[in-house]
Amino acid sequence: MNNWLKAIFFITTLITLTLTLSPFQSLSQSPTPDTTLHIETIMNLGVPAGNGATPKHLALDNDAELLYILTEGVPILKQGNGLSVYNLNVGQIVEHLSLNQGDNEALDLHVDSTTGLIYALWKERYSDTRPTLTVIDSQLLQVEQTILDVEALTVANGQLYAANAQELFSVNLSNNSLAEAQRIDLSPATTNVAIV
Repeated sequence: MNNWLKAIFFITTLITLTLTLSPFQSLSQSPTPDTTLHIETIMNLGVPAGNGATPKHLALDNDAELLYILTEGVPILKQGNGLSVYNLNVGQIVEHLSLNQGDNEALDLHVDSTTGLIYALWKERYSDTRPTLTVIDSQLLQVEQTILDVEALTVANGQLYAANAQELFSVNLSNNSLAEAQRIDLSPATTNVAIV
């Protein structure tokens, strides 16, 4: 009789464990770590950001602890684009630079902490004109150079890589000015090409 009680107790325990564990969980598994992303801090950048009505693109210079904000002004007032500088340590906008006038669209923004240059891409809204890349010195917060007909760009380690519909090119900083390093023509797109 004692063996029967032990068997009933064992079976009851086994059934209870089976019902409490999910079908995919085993006894040897440990709980999975929480990999959920959590918001650490919410910063109020102020309205308007600097003197720009609409923040459109952000670029972070982690080394300098500065956040650059490419803004669009109020279109009806033709305020143009601006670049606001938000100091992460101070917690406020510390400088603002007007880049152009008119009804212009902010397209992209990059910062290269190696060279200290900021690259702001913009174009005149509702126009056939090609985009313009404005290169800004982050220390002086002044426009250093303008490059026309840039549609896409990225920066890394002192090198600017840019493209438009006809070509790819790279530009590097030499003698404190941007100098073209390489230019590659793109062949026109072909149609009726079989994809294998």
